[in-house]
Amino acid sequence: MTGANKGAVLEWLSALSEARYDDAWALMDPAAEYWVLRRRVAIPMVEFADLYVGHMKKTFVDGLRFTPTTLTAEDDRVAVLADSDGELVSGGRYDNSYHFLFQLRDGLITKVWEYGDTYQSWKAFGGNSE
Repeated sequence: MTGANKGAVLEWLSALSEARYDDAWALMDPAAEYWVLRRRVAIPMVEFADLYVGHMKKTFVDGLRFTPTTLTAEDDRVAVLADSDGELVSGGRYDNSYHFLFQLRDGLITKVWEYGDTYQSWKAFGGNSE
């Protein structure tokens, strides 16, 4: 099961990186939640999907690409270290490093915890509350 879970997570990151958002959301349980460090709240997946796509379209020239560097799987969880890179509409580049923790059930992602470098976000977005 851990191999299949790793595969689902890698496909999810690939789909986001290639702006195949419908493919990414199809890998998620409809009741999934996405937890973001800077807000410290769990966001229902439906809400997160809308926020994410809107943010990508207005913030990045060609989306944000994720490069996973390390994956570890145990039971129903997959931990991922990843780097991101994207060209900002406002000029310059955005690069960040993340730790994601995914929980899966029956091949679908049920929970995501995102831990990114909040300083890099602050620098790129000028302290914007997004």
